[in-house]
Amino acid sequence: RVRNVMARAENAWRKIEQVAQLRQMEEMRQKIERDPLTGLYGRESFCRRAASLLRQGGDGRYAIVCFDISFFKVLNDLFGMEMGNLVLRTVGAYLRHVADGFGLAGRITADRFVLAVPEAAVRVDTILHGLDDAVASLSIPHRIQFYAGVYRADDPTLPIEEMCDCANMALTSVKGSQHRQSAVYDERMQEKIRDEQMIRRE
Repeated sequence: RVRNVMARAENAWRKIEQVAQLRQMEEMRQKIERDPLTGLYGRESFCRRAASLLRQGGDGRYAIVCFDISFFKVLNDLFGMEMGNLVLRTVGAYLRHVADGFGLAGRITADRFVLAVPEAAVRVDTILHGLDDAVASLSIPHRIQFYAGVYRADDPTLPIEEMCDCANMALTSVKGSQHRQSAVYDERMQEKIRDEQMIRRE
């Protein structure tokens, strides 16, 4: 009986250890996959999960949308990193809300964010207005402008990194503009960048 009691106690202890190990592994996985500041997916985990999402997309076409905060470094210099981090967390929370249930949200660099969402379900102008309103609620005495670049994922087998690069090209084409906050990628952008690079080299 004593041996049986001891065996049961040992089994129970092993189960507790296993649960603790699984919990620890899950916490480590979350830390690796998630950006610690915003809770969004980091670049690598976003690309991996977005590739899977697009392959399972069925008939609906997805879009990769990159967002950038204009003059973010100026914001940090004027008001400190704590204020900058508050803006990043606010943007992250809003984009996570936008993607909830049907897409993915990630943070790929310091002030650059990305969404993978069904094209039919999302209007970029609406998201940009939502970002403006979310950050305006922080009452920062400094104008913060958001820009977006869109890549329509016609070929879901294309690497997500390349899709993000294309969305970033579209973003770069409007960044700093006073008249437009978003652009959709097309082949002419690629040609223009190649021409500019050739001119610089020459």
